[in-house]
Amino acid sequence: MTRTPPTELIIWQWNMNGTHGKKAVLIQAIKHATRQPDIILLQETHREVSPKIPRYRSYATSVPKSTEKWARSVPCTLVKKGIVYLEHDLKHTTNTEHLTIEVVVGKRNRKQKEHIYITNIYTKPKYSSQRYGTLIRKIKQLAGDNITLICGDFNAQHTTWGYQRTTAKGRNLLEETQDADYHLINDISTPTRHGTSVQRDTNPDLAFSNNTKVRWQNTLETLGSDICVIEFIIPLNSHVAPPRTQKLTDWNRFRTNLETIPDHIEDIEEWTKALLTEAQRATRELETTDDMPNMDSRLAHLLEARDSLKRRWKSERHNHKIRKRIALLNREIDKHCAVLCRQEWHAICQEADGQIHKSRTWHLLRHLLGDVDPCMGETRPPRTTAEWRVCVVQC
Repeated sequence: MTRTPPTELIIWQWNMNGTHGKKAVLIQAIKHATRQPDIILLQETHREVSPKIPRYRSYATSVPKSTEKWARSVPCTLVKKGIVYLEHDLKHTTNTEHLTIEVVVGKRNRKQKEHIYITNIYTKPKYSSQRYGTLIRKIKQLAGDNITLICGDFNAQHTTWGYQRTTAKGRNLLEETQDADYHLINDISTPTRHGTSVQRDTNPDLAFSNNTKVRWQNTLETLGSDICVIEFIIPLNSHVAPPRTQKLTDWNRFRTNLETIPDHIEDIEEWTKALLTEAQRATRELETTDDMPNMDSRLAHLLEARDSLKRRWKSERHNHKIRKRIALLNREIDKHCAVLCRQEWHAICQEADGQIHKSRTWHLLRHLLGDVDPCMGETRPPRTTAEWRVCVVQC
């Protein structure tokens, strides 16, 4: 796979409906994705702290420990390490849980920088009279004319996005976004939530933007949830560096070509020039490639079987046996992904064995001991027993 310059910003949005059993599946999905996401927007994590995903920094609002499990529905935003972003607190105290970040891309020169504002929103279904005017106006005031993406699980019904009726929350959301010049970028013909035998497919996940170049795509992959993973593609206008190249010299060919050069040196400059010419002829310039691992064969088989059953269930929604088999396959996929994560952790440990002189090994040890966070460079207390148990999927 040839490495391409980052001319696009890839964003995933997904309502997890709880991280139990889905975190390992998400890690494997990211690992084997054709285009790994730069930013991941999650809703309904049902956890006191934001989930930790390798190579991503997490950002979420704090939730009191006294809060009931199912009430911990605050959104979480994951940003790939190496991407510059700023967190913005809009100080909007309503029933709409939201996170807003500003992604900065481009060169250090201010004139060539791009600022992209992304807001991750979740609203519970029980808040049927929710109003979005104040929040959207604050986002508009903050972002200005820069590219803005407002997305999440709104649970707001409106006939415009495929519902049979319009609620007050849905009407207010449509009016406020239109007043702020944000347009809906969903493809309504591709629902984001799979229904049941008595419920139709719906679109609780909505996305609004002020830029017509922002593309929306339903991956149709649920990863064990009932809501599909949504992919957004934001084109970047900033100048990007060309792909890295590496020179590879075929020394056997070079030595063979030396036979055409006379051994007797009459002119040192001409002889040196001939050597350099032959070395250049034996050298190729190659683009570096990304290390894209092959998907585990058993995981690929399980995913294929589940997708086949889902396609069959679409035409036989009252067949409870098919739905039960899909649920069993989802649990089996969760277990197998957890096994794969443990195997990857053991492979990292084996790679570090005998390589104590490498900086990567010391970063890993410091991270496990809790001395220094290798990502942020901050000191922190040692890990607890519970943290040691889950370090397999955290590191």
